[in-house]
Amino acid sequence: LALRLSQLIATFVPDFQFNLPFIQLCGIIAAAIGAFYVLRVILNLLLFRIFEHDEERYDFHLIGLSFLLNASIVLWVSTILVKCTNFPFLFLVTALIISALFILKIYKDLFFIAKQVNLFQFFMYFCTLEILPCLVVLKLLF
Repeated sequence: LALRLSQLIATFVPDFQFNLPFIQLCGIIAAAIGAFYVLRVILNLLLFRIFEHDEERYDFHLIGLSFLLNASIVLWVSTILVKCTNFPFLFLVTALIISALFILKIYKDLFFIAKQVNLFQFFMYFCTLEILPCLVVLKLLF
């Protein structure tokens, strides 16, 4: 991911590099991606513990990891193709493929969440946080 983002920056925004060597820019991007991933895992761990769904945490992380691995494979292949053919149009094809993978990940996340939520809990949530504030505001207005 870091190599591909470095190449995208070098191709489309060459002034953004601030005179950093390519390998240093790639390292900075890799550190930022790693920090973002660790922060996301910690936040998910905290949220799963707060909502008492620790047993589903592994499956949820597996969905996210499968997206990252599939996106990395697509980026790796497209990086090789762009470097060998010098055809930057492949960036758009890669973006479309990764967008489709991201939409698939969102669908899997929603299916995963819908499978784990009790309908009574969802109804109570909807009534408490969606309908009740509207009724209170209406009562205050009249």
